[in-house]
Amino acid sequence: MNKIYLIVLTLIISATGHSQTPDSSLTIKNVQELFKTDFNYVCCGEMEPEWSACFSNDSNYLTADTIQLYSDKYHYLKGNCCNTVNWIFTNKSTITIAKTKVCQEPPISSVSYDDQDLKIKLKKEDNKLVMLIYNKRKLKDKFVLHSIDRYEMYSGKSGYRLTMIRQKITETTANTK
Repeated sequence: MNKIYLIVLTLIISATGHSQTPDSSLTIKNVQELFKTDFNYVCCGEMEPEWSACFSNDSNYLTADTIQLYSDKYHYLKGNCCNTVNWIFTNKSTITIAKTKVCQEPPISSVSYDDQDLKIKLKKEDNKLVMLIYNKRKLKDKFVLHSIDRYEMYSGKSGYRLTMIRQKITETTANTK
């Protein structure tokens, strides 16, 4: 009887723990779930989920073919970079992109008007998961989502790294939604 009780208790605990950890497979539902989860939880305050990318200079984010976005807003403390680009999620489909020069004291942050309240749309295209980012119904950026991997955050907690491949936007694709 004790063995049955122990087995049932173990199953309940493992099922509960698993449901609290977002699935890292590349599906629309799982990516949206990851984007609305705050991995940088700080006691006693409600914060919007924030993911970050690390670069050596300002223009790298705009020109990089491959972007690795971390669910850790403090990733720059582990990486070798002086510039971060943070995706701050208002909800699972709306972001603001902030840029920070972390090697300056004090660090200088900025958000351009064109990087506020951007809409994210996820869709399947040629058997790949694609992320489209719109600014006022005009396509601003397009990424093929390559992978989501577990990552140990600066805090030591478990987070995620999303690897995205930027796609060239043509005049035809820029004007369609």
